[in-house]
This record gives sequence, structure tokens and C-alpha cells, in this order.
Amino acid sequence: MRRISLLLVCALLPATVLAESNPNKLETDIWGGLGAMGGDVTYRIGGTFRSGDIVEEGYFPLSRLEWPLDAALATFGGNARYGEFDARASFFVAISSEGGKVKDSDWELGPDALTTYSESDTELDAWQADGSVRMMIPFTTGNSNETVHLGGGVGVLYQDFSWTAKNLHQWYPVAPWEPHDYWDGEIGTYETETFMPYAEVAGKMWYGGLYFEGRLGLGYAQVQDVDDHKLRYIKAETDADGTGVLAEFIARYTFANNIFVQGSFFMLAYDVEGTEKDTVYAGPDQGTTWEIDHKIESSQMNFTLSGGVSF
Repeated sequence: MRRISLLLVCALLPATVLAESNPNKLETDIWGGLGAMGGDVTYRIGGTFRSGDIVEEGYFPLSRLEWPLDAALATFGGNARYGEFDARASFFVAISSEGGKVKDSDWELGPDALTTYSESDTELDAWQADGSVRMMIPFTTGNSNETVHLGGGVGVLYQDFSWTAKNLHQWYPVAPWEPHDYWDGEIGTYETETFMPYAEVAGKMWYGGLYFEGRLGLGYAQVQDVDDHKLRYIKAETDADGTGVLAEFIARYTFANNIFVQGSFFMLAYDVEGTEKDTVYAGPDQGTTWEIDHKIESSQMNFTLSGGVSF
């Protein structure tokens, strides 16, 4: 909640202050719509293994899981402008539960021998909040019908994604004579929380009823994930950090009554590293713990179509 509060303060406090100081000069718009998201969150483990006094150096990766991000979205947001200052906030939530297939690959005999491969159905819960404040400087273009603003600012992005994996199909590539295994029902869960403060550059252009906006952000990504392997009673938790980049393009057409239609395309990618802490929480090995190197990468994109009003 502290991170969400920070996001809302960053995005909305400047607009509130400006509205109180001179509401007649504040320009705002709000919008809502539907969209679709794609991409994945992929984590890999391997490298240094630590358990008590035992430290072993191994190859990387030893295992890889690719969690899909296939979902329909409901999305809404708003902007507030006062002179050269600009505040924006947006939010989306997944409204479909089927998230695609999670793919699990293991190289237990060496980096060139894929020993186990599996696919499972997933159910996905996902939401994202994103806000930024900016200073946008107007530039003349010589065309009286055209207005251009360029500038930049700072923002915060937060994501909470969680999957439930079920109905596992598993194969053994190095031993094709082994039968294909199948487990019915829930076999594991995975959750990631991403917190990314970022700096961004942005540009806007108005041409009659048309409006275009583009932005590019670079940030420090912090990712926490929890993976529960229910079939093996292993819970893995990781704090990782690294870099992330985002980009967005918006095209809008505004009608004479200030009603507008808008399309947006958003992309996010990050690459983070940390140490995974594993605990066996049931069965004959209950209480066993170890640590291993852990890397998380994600490539995401979504497209939304929405309608809104300016006032």
C-alpha cells in the first residue's frame, strides 16, 4: 500500500494543488476502455548453489519457467494540465482468467541436455497502475493549426501479477521412451510484484481534432516473486532488481462536444537479478533450505481502445 500511495501522490498531488490555486485554467480529461495484453514473465535459476556450509558453482540456467501474459483488460485513466505542467495516471485490470500455457524446462544433466519439459494451463490475475508528472514546453512549428509540446518528468509503475498452474503435461526429451506424464488439477502458483520508478521524455502534438502523444521511460525495476511448487512442496522467494524500459504511443480524435476516442499501445521490458531462497514446507525433506541465483526477464505489450471526455 505504501507504494500505491506514493504512485497516487506523484500523479495527482500536482493537479490538486493547481486546481485549488486556479481552477479556471486547469484542463483535464478522463477515459476508459478495453484492451488486450500479451507477453511473458520468464525466470531462470542456476549458477551458485548454497545450502548450509555447502557452496557449489553450476551452469546457468538449470531451470526456466515462462509464465504467459495473455489477457483481456479493462482500463481507465486521466490527465490534468496546467500551463507547462502535466500529470497523468492510468490503471488496468485483467478481466479474463485463462492466461495461456506456462512452459517449464530443466537441464539437470548439463547445459546441452534438456531433461524435462512441461506445459500447464494457467489462470491469471493481473493489474497495473502507472502515473507520472511532467513539464512540457510548447514549440512553434509555423503551422497555426498545429501545436507541439516536448518535455519530460518522473513516474512510478506498479504491477501485481499472479498465476495458478494446473493440468500438467510433462515429457522427457533425453529419454523419449519414457511415457508422457499428466497431473490433473492445480500443480503450482506464481506471483510477481514489480515496482519501477522511472524518468521519461515525452512529446505531444495537436492538429485540429487529432492528438498524438509518445513517451519513453527508463527506470530502476524492483521485482519480488514467490513460486510455490505444490507437487514438490517447495516455496521459492526472490527479491531482484535491475533496469526496465517502457514506451507508449497514443492517438486520439476529439469531436466538437469534447468527447474523444483513443487508441494506445504500451510496451514494458525489464531484466533483473537476485538470489532465490527455497524452503521445503512438507514431506520427508520438510525444513530443508537452500539458495540459488535467479534472473527474471519480462517483455509485455498491450493495446487499448477507449473513449473519454475533456473538460
